Amino acid sequence: MRLFLALSFPDPVKKNLAALTASLRVGAEDARFTREENYHLTLVFLGEQKSAGPAEKALEDLPRAGFSLTLGPGGRFSRPDGDLIFLRADGGERLPALAREAEKRCAAIGVPQEKRAYTPHVTLARGFRARRGFEPEKLLAAFPPLSFPAERVSLMLSEFRKGRLCYTELRGIDLER
Repeated sequence: MRLFLALSFPDPVKKNLAALTASLRVGAEDARFTREENYHLTLVFLGEQKSAGPAEKALEDLPRAGFSLTLGPGGRFSRPDGDLIFLRADGGERLPALAREAEKRCAAIGVPQEKRAYTPHVTLARGFRARRGFEPEKLLAAFPPLSFPAERVSLMLSEFRKGRLCYTELRGIDLER
C-alpha cells in the first residue's frame, strides 16, 4: 500500500482551492488537476509499505501542537512533461519542525529519508501546459492567501480506483488549538 503523512484541510479551504483550480482549468491546454477531496499538504511520503501499522505508530507519536497555516502565493515548477502548479505553504517554524519530526519517526520504521529539502506546497495541477496567452502566474498572484489553523495530521492511503487517484485517511490525529 502506498502511504503518506499529511496535514488535512477543512472543507472551506478545499472549496477555495477548488475555485482557484477551476480558474486554472480555463487556461489549460493540458493538465491533471487535483480534485477537491484530494487537497492536502504532504509532510512525509512513505511510499509502498506492507502494512499501515508501523506508520500508524509513527503518526501517534507526533507532537500535537497546533499552528496557523497560510497557503499562497502560488508558483510553478517547470517540467519537460508539463509544469506543476502549486501554492506555497507557510506554518512558521512549526511546519518544518513537524515535517522533520514526522520524517524522523518514519525513518525509525525503515522509510528512507528524503534527499531534497522540504518545500511545503499544495499541488493544484500536474502536467500543466497553458493555452496561448494564458499566464497562470497572474492568476496565482491575484489569489489572496488562505490562513487557517492546522488541525489534523493524517496517515493517507494513495490508490487508483476506476482510473482516478484517491486519497483515503487511514488514521488521523487532531492538533491542539
